[in-house]
Amino acid sequence: MNLALQSASTQNEIVTGGALPHLVGMLSLGSPSGQEEAAGALMNLVTNAPQHQKAVADAGAVLPLVMLLSSGGTAAAKDQAAAALGNLALGNEAIRKSVVMADACPRLMEMLKPPASGKAGGEKGAKKVDKLKGRATNGGQVEAANCLRVLLGGDREQQAVVVEDGILPLAAAMLKEKSTDEAATRLLAGFDECFEDLIESAKR
Repeated sequence: MNLALQSASTQNEIVTGGALPHLVGMLSLGSPSGQEEAAGALMNLVTNAPQHQKAVADAGAVLPLVMLLSSGGTAAAKDQAAAALGNLALGNEAIRKSVVMADACPRLMEMLKPPASGKAGGEKGAKKVDKLKGRATNGGQVEAANCLRVLLGGDREQQAVVVEDGILPLAAAMLKEKSTDEAATRLLAGFDECFEDLIESAKR
């Protein structure tokens, strides 16, 4: 995971050296710490590296990353899975559609809800996200909002689906918190103009 951000040449060695199938397998079959490290490695491999998007997707990463969003994985694994999916889909329409078709949006919307109190620091697994040497996530709500912004951009039909499912009140609530307001603002700004009245109503 940490090597995946060191250099372009190191990333290439990881991708071409046969690591991807093993990382993808760990997303489903690994221990909680293994899932975290595998999701983090995939996240790092496609952070600012669109040249690796297709290879990671072709290795079968999309569905297990989506499943990890709600399959009982640790909070860190979910955060990293959301970040990985957003980076995979960024600027790649084919992968964006595959992530949407894998039913990622409802799971990401669930992550928009504020974390339950009293659970922080109680999970076992890999070291905490804020201590990773690689790219750290910004927390579940922010990573989910960032990923949804990528998945919903320019897709009015999918925007209508998530509006019907209640995304606007969740995003509006995030605007009230300093740690999540920027991500929520970017998410809401990505909706088509036809949703402006509903967005303003949710903000009130």
